[in-house]
Amino acid sequence: MHRIEALNKLPVFMDVRGKHVLLVGQGNALLWKAELMSAAGAQLRLITPEPCEDLEAFAKEQQDSTTLTVGRMWRVEDFKDCHLTIADMDDDQAKSFRAAAHKAGLLVNIIDNPRYCDFQFGSIVNRSPLVIGISTDGAAPILGQAIRRRIEALLPRSLSVSLKTAQIIRQHIKDTLDTLSRRSFWEQFSKAAFEQTETGVTETLAIEIRKTSANPQTTGKVTLVGAGPGDPELLTMKAVRTLQSADIVLYDYLIGEEILDYARREAKRLLVGKRAGHHSHAQEEIHSLMIKLARQGKHVVRLKGGDPMVFGRGGEEIQALKAAGIPYAVVPGITAALGAASSLSLPLTHRDHAHRLQFITGQGKNHRGPELEWAKIADEKATTLVYMGLKNAPFVVERLLSHGMSPKTPVIAIGDATRKTEWSLSTSLEALPVDLQNCETSSPVLLMIGQNCTTALQTDVSVES
Repeated sequence: MHRIEALNKLPVFMDVRGKHVLLVGQGNALLWKAELMSAAGAQLRLITPEPCEDLEAFAKEQQDSTTLTVGRMWRVEDFKDCHLTIADMDDDQAKSFRAAAHKAGLLVNIIDNPRYCDFQFGSIVNRSPLVIGISTDGAAPILGQAIRRRIEALLPRSLSVSLKTAQIIRQHIKDTLDTLSRRSFWEQFSKAAFEQTETGVTETLAIEIRKTSANPQTTGKVTLVGAGPGDPELLTMKAVRTLQSADIVLYDYLIGEEILDYARREAKRLLVGKRAGHHSHAQEEIHSLMIKLARQGKHVVRLKGGDPMVFGRGGEEIQALKAAGIPYAVVPGITAALGAASSLSLPLTHRDHAHRLQFITGQGKNHRGPELEWAKIADEKATTLVYMGLKNAPFVVERLLSHGMSPKTPVIAIGDATRKTEWSLSTSLEALPVDLQNCETSSPVLLMIGQNCTTALQTDVSVES
């Protein structure tokens, strides 16, 4: 029975510290391999047939570990005491070079020529001592680079500090803690490694974790996370890392499966959102649930569409957490207005047409129209962004018209901004209520009002999707 699926290449990590590596050729490709080998601690022998300023500058900088020979081709004696060989050369030269290297018992890499390679270099994610190598076996190098970028987003750079700390304390933990306490320690250590994204887990923090490992925390924490307007690629790296460390995710209706997929596989997901004017959970119930779960020692992620602090009731949740003595943090997200503007290629500010932005809600208490200082809001030269603007659009329009705004003021209504189901309509202030009646949608609608909100002002530059 085969326990492992077939591999095109065997991934192997090699220690080359202090070992001699021969590099032959010239150009940026060879320079990159030289930098890589130097970073891994190898002693380099560089041979280039013609002068190369970049290689000469590198050799001078790394003179303690690099020798450079200029103006000749390789010779058999160059292989002496070497561990690996890397070369940048054409097929005719590569064939003879590889044969000579094999005769000397060495492995060979010919850059960008897999036929003559005994080993290959993949894309690298460097959080040393954690090193991740990615290979598509030459099938799609650009895809390999895209995968590397995805992994880079998940792993904080401070992970290096955490891993170096782990190397230092590992034997001490093994000697001083029993099996159950060791497991508790390393679980807490691993969580902290992703949460301490600025400094990582230092030895001082590891000592604190060690003190509590035999008696796990009884109080967890809550993180309010902005999921952005809908497109999962608009999540921040910090939001992704926070989801990866969650024990429980409390999410709204607007959060799609593609975003939830970023959460830790073991994390429990609970829908607590609101939809089309009726609540599956009252806000007070959400407060109680967050507090209850945090007191069980859980890391609770409260995942909200857009930004938690922009019409997301984040302020109310923070007040409840403070009153209960629950630690909390906030991870901002791209709010709906910014996502919608980018999706439409519509500038929210413009030197000639809009000198300020104003964010208002279309929904007051008990789902009625909001009571605001409409005289100040009715400004055609501001860009007014009305969140949750569908139900009370007639109320908003009546207030703006009665306070002097022109009936012809341009308006854009947009729903499902940045999603595949995005829709929008361009209209005028006076025509908005009737036009919205023809829109069959259950998703929140954002209204963009002002002289700036006209298709004539939209730029020709598309936002990459």
